[in-house]
Amino acid sequence: MKFACPECNLGGEIEDSKIPEGGAWGTCPKCKTRFNVKRELPNVNKNTPAESTTKANTKIDASNESNNNGWFGTSNREQLQSALNYRLVRKTLELGGLFHMFLGAIITLIGIMGIAGNSHNVAIPIVLSVLGVIYIVTGVWFFYSPSVKGMLVNGITFVLLGICLIPFIGLFFIPTLIGVSLIVTGSRSFERYKRLSKFHFKKPLEETINMIDEYVKAIAKVKAKEESDYIKFKTTTFASHQTWKGKLSKNEIFIADNSGHDVIFATKDEIEINKIRKSLIGKNIKVSFRIRDRKLTGSIAPEFLNRYEGWKKVV
Repeated sequence: MKFACPECNLGGEIEDSKIPEGGAWGTCPKCKTRFNVKRELPNVNKNTPAESTTKANTKIDASNESNNNGWFGTSNREQLQSALNYRLVRKTLELGGLFHMFLGAIITLIGIMGIAGNSHNVAIPIVLSVLGVIYIVTGVWFFYSPSVKGMLVNGITFVLLGICLIPFIGLFFIPTLIGVSLIVTGSRSFERYKRLSKFHFKKPLEETINMIDEYVKAIAKVKAKEESDYIKFKTTTFASHQTWKGKLSKNEIFIADNSGHDVIFATKDEIEINKIRKSLIGKNIKVSFRIRDRKLTGSIAPEFLNRYEGWKKVV
């Protein structure tokens, strides 16, 4: 594979077999910069601003089946999707964990202050203190040991807290708005738990997660209308409205939602987009989606639907 110094761009070559899985460190003979060279990953496309984690101008593409390292350090598609599922759980629970730890700290502080300032009736402050500690411990669990079960607990705690704030309807706008948002967030966590609980997956290599993160960031930077091998569409469920962007490769599509958390890798046979009803010229078309195990409804612009249909026809 070819590589280049990230500082002076001096190029060189090295056999893939001589590069260990974690990469190899080298020193540029021209500028003396020390940098890491990792095994080459295939290209997104020549116009996509995606760089490898080595910052050595190595571009990435999930679809190259001839790469000896497979997809992002995994050996097959199922391992890749397993890594994507784990990444979704971790991304969701990282945010949930921070929220729980923050909320737990506030509740605990209120409880401690109540105990210190009320020597006659300390039952409620004690309960608040215990509840706060539980929230903190739960947040730490979410953050450092993400699991599908954590998604369920995350959904329950968000919904319960949201329900507690709903009685403020008509009295205070902000608590009510926060309550509704928490219920929606919790419902989304339930949706993800229901889908992901059907799968068995284990923690992938951290290098694999980092590679996926870099690829998703590269896709996010691309303007789909300006690239002929990208599509963009929207899906709607009870708990969420998501905008997706997909990179069309020869036989696969790599799709990421607008948050960058939910990512799907599918072959041509694993994705179908069908019209539900026609629309006016220039308007988005109402469609149904089947993407691997998911069945969704949403909309897509005519130009992106045409790109998808053209891609499906190519053998």
